[in-house]
Amino acid sequence: MFDPTSVHWRLARTGALVVPATLLAGLGHQLGGGGLPHVGAAAAPAVVLGLAWYPATRRATRWPELLGTLLAAQVLFHLMFSLADHAPATVDLWAMAGFHLVAAAATAVVLAVAERAAFRLAAAWRRTVARALAVPAVLAPPSWVAQLPWSTPQPVAVAGGGPLAARRGPPVG
Repeated sequence: MFDPTSVHWRLARTGALVVPATLLAGLGHQLGGGGLPHVGAAAAPAVVLGLAWYPATRRATRWPELLGTLLAAQVLFHLMFSLADHAPATVDLWAMAGFHLVAAAATAVVLAVAERAAFRLAAAWRRTVARALAVPAVLAPPSWVAQLPWSTPQPVAVAGGGPLAARRGPPVG
């Protein structure tokens, strides 16, 4: 069943936050004049971000939560990329901070819309498809039983006793 709070969907939602945050941080670092970030400098904060964000996916997340997390991630990525990059920093700090803020805000808006859509889709799924696929419960057994001409019990003579109704076994005769 489609449930955005199941383990698989929580992992997918965590990845949907970590991947854009990592890519935006790397893109911003390059656009700001830095070199291509080392894989380790990108992977370490991505893992930290994923581990920090996964518990928040137990429920639907809102735009302010996403924005705060993404801003913290941008700071973490910036610090890791700066430590890994040996080139001197010749970047305008206001431009860099502005880019990080705009990138985090845009990503937060997109992810908030996606979160809301996922939870609405899950609710619609439960209302329609899950109900249609559900097997209805049997509340009571039927009160009637079909009587076919050959299914009526016939008296059978038993040695040492009177007739009995034969209900099971092969036909007598």
